[in-house]
Amino acid sequence: MIAAGNWLAHHPIWVVWLSSFSLISLILSIACLPTLIARLPSDYFFKQRKIARWDHPRHLILFGLKNLFGFTVFLVGLLLLFLPGQGLLTILIGLMLMNYPGKSRLEQKIVRIPGVLASLNWARGRYNVTPLTLERPTGQPDSFK
Repeated sequence: MIAAGNWLAHHPIWVVWLSSFSLISLILSIACLPTLIARLPSDYFFKQRKIARWDHPRHLILFGLKNLFGFTVFLVGLLLLFLPGQGLLTILIGLMLMNYPGKSRLEQKIVRIPGVLASLNWARGRYNVTPLTLERPTGQPDSFK
């Protein structure tokens, strides 16, 4: 820890950059995450997912940009685990934006971490949106087999 303190003392510009990044990411997470969470359908964790279409080059470009943005949000979430901000929620949003094998199962595991679902539903409550649920609605097939 002393070595890090010495390094930061000799590189004050990094202190300014890291502090600025931390403050900006905190403000953005406070401003954007509740809106994104409120826009999720209440059955997000149990609905059938659409398969990506590749019939036009534009779809491939949008798919790549969406995954790049999701990966960037995911990396910011990892940083927010150590900096002030909503690290786990930001990681979850980043993972939800990307496409990869096992995505639904990983989202389920993250949402089952104590406090994550409560935080998501608290944010949704501020917008008067029905809460997310982990229980499968009656009559809907289980998509997590």
